[in-house]
Amino acid sequence: MCLLCTASLLPSEQVPASLSSELYFHAFARHKLRLATEKLPEREGRPVPDISVDTQVGQPLLHRDFVTSVFKRRRECMYELTGRSVKTSRLHICGKVKTKKFQDPKGQNVTKEVVQTEDSRETAQRFTVSEAQSTSLVSNLIAKEPLEQAELTVPTCECGQGIAKFGLRSDPCKKLRWCTRCLNKPLAAADLTEKRCECGRQYPSFGLPGEKRRLARWCIFCPKRPVHSVDLYTKRCECQKSKPCFGLPGEGQKDARWCAYCPTKPGNAVDVVNKRCECGKRLPSFALPGETRRFARWCSACPWKPRTAVNVINKKCVCGASKPSLGLEGEGSHLARWCAKCPSKPQTAVNIVRKLCECGKGHPSYMLPGAHRRAALWCKDCPTKPSAAVRLHS
Repeated sequence: MCLLCTASLLPSEQVPASLSSELYFHAFARHKLRLATEKLPEREGRPVPDISVDTQVGQPLLHRDFVTSVFKRRRECMYELTGRSVKTSRLHICGKVKTKKFQDPKGQNVTKEVVQTEDSRETAQRFTVSEAQSTSLVSNLIAKEPLEQAELTVPTCECGQGIAKFGLRSDPCKKLRWCTRCLNKPLAAADLTEKRCECGRQYPSFGLPGEKRRLARWCIFCPKRPVHSVDLYTKRCECQKSKPCFGLPGEGQKDARWCAYCPTKPGNAVDVVNKRCECGKRLPSFALPGETRRFARWCSACPWKPRTAVNVINKKCVCGASKPSLGLEGEGSHLARWCAKCPSKPQTAVNIVRKLCECGKGHPSYMLPGAHRRAALWCKDCPTKPSAAVRLHS
């Protein structure tokens, strides 16, 4: 009987606490389900990899591919619980490495392999269990070793102050050696963590027609960019000059394929991106009284605009001649409703949009020395202006 099935026969109070982890029971549940039903289990609507079982001794092969997404951290450990030796892939460590193999004193059949780079910045461990001794040995491998020793460190710069992001493109290992502000960084160093154009200046956004975004390899200013390349990130007009906003009548915004000056644009093309007036000439700014700006559907020169329509985009005076700037004393600027030449303007109306001088004739441009520019109180010809007042410099 395999080790996982043996542990399942133990009473719950005798099972070590480390064996109750999600990693252990996730593998055991799938293994038990396969032995019972010979079916491939599913998790979250997706089929999960089946657990390979050694046909000779009936033991499951538990390795890194079966670890759930919760345990997929920055670790390069590999556990093998099998009755015979199983070949595993090389640990993902960049650079020249030195390997040490020795027997674990806790178990005679446990081989511990330590892989470490020459600069001792990256370390990983791999265990090979040829024959499991007990449940305590498995709990030690699953619960203790990954948390204490098998976690990879973040690559640091040679200066020891920042995170290494730069390296040499000619390096076959693409090792990260320098940070952004490192003084020892050579001129040929490039950012290897982010994709760049072939010229190394900007992010690539151009590619060949029909390719996907992930294949973009040229920027707009790249000297190596071919003439027939297209922008894979931003949708362009058929003339490749600007963004499209015109389409056929009845189409949506996603169907726009011509710009305003495209030579291939047909005569019946309409703007399907920007909302237009019913006449199709300008942007709408008029609506019925009481409606908000999102209901605007007529422009100022629209022949179908009713007489009762009002401008809901640009606020006008009560007389409809110009923008309002006057209101009652103490009101805010958003309550302005009369212009300077409005016939219905009351005599007590004051300018609440722009501040006036104390005399009420001009705009203040003089203030006391050392005062803030917003503290201007007097105009040039104000009779109450003190002699020490200085002019506000624009």
